[in-house]
Amino acid sequence: MSTQDLMRELGLARTKIKKLELEPDVAERTKEYQHSVQQEMEKLDESARSVNSGVLEGCPCPETSGQCDAANR
Repeated sequence: MSTQDLMRELGLARTKIKKLELEPDVAERTKEYQHSVQQEMEKLDESARSVNSGVLEGCPCPETSGQCDAANR
């Protein structure tokens, strides 16, 4: 092996070591991101439920839904 080949191999080894060192950090950041996304989805879900419950309360029966539509315009 030439000196150039050895230097290239050494560079590749350093890169692999850096990647291995970063893997636990990446896994932790991924978990944190997943958790924040899950919390945001729960907030959106709660908002959707409150909006839907408000719509349902505003139009209690099908006969008056036309009146509700007219009032909302």
